[in-house]
Amino acid sequence: MDFDPYNADAPFDILDARRAVALQRGVVDDSQLERIIAEPGESARFDVQALRSAVDIGIERGHTTVQS
Repeated sequence: MDFDPYNADAPFDILDARRAVALQRGVVDDSQLERIIAEPGESARFDVQALRSAVDIGIERGHTTVQS
């Protein structure tokens, strides 16, 4: 099965949806999501994992928000 490529907004929408379900408001801001998405040549799967890793690191360090 072939899938159509994502449109330009899809990666942000995917991460935004994950953020809305999994995190309290203010833990990760829009600019941080855009920074994750800006990594060249990566996939939406990588973006989701990068978000999760950023949150996990923040928790390990005792932060209440993800630090840039």
